[in-house]
Amino acid sequence: MEIPNALNPNLPAKKARFSRFKFHASWFLLLVVVVAIIGLCFLKQLWQEVSRDKYFQAVHLTNGQVFFGKLNSWNREQVLLTQVYYLQNTQAAQTDQNTNTTAESQFSLVKLGNELHGPLDRVYIYRKQIVYTEDLKNDSQVVKAILQNQQQP
Repeated sequence: MEIPNALNPNLPAKKARFSRFKFHASWFLLLVVVVAIIGLCFLKQLWQEVSRDKYFQAVHLTNGQVFFGKLNSWNREQVLLTQVYYLQNTQAAQTDQNTNTTAESQFSLVKLGNELHGPLDRVYIYRKQIVYTEDLKNDSQVVKAILQNQQQP
């Protein structure tokens, strides 16, 4: 048998305490969720920087250029690529038996910094200009050429 509210003076106080508890629990849960999301964002950023440091990457740009190097840092607007190389297209003329000349495309790997204007060995690239990036295998021809170039004085 239930006691009427008039005979049980503790009932409104219990409801008020339970209501306050629900209010505080909701805020606590919201705080935990926000802290977890922020923590995951920092871990993702840290993971990207750590994993990117192990491999050389190919960075494909919207204008068709490809840069090779190590992605060192990221932010919302740009990435920093160091140990930078790029492909330079050189046309080699070949003659066939009928003395017609045909052009054959040949690519050479060029280290950034050896140009006439003497840039530093780093490139800041706006994220909007990046189509995609690829981690390169250590046994790829590009990585082998980069490592061989780094061995030379």
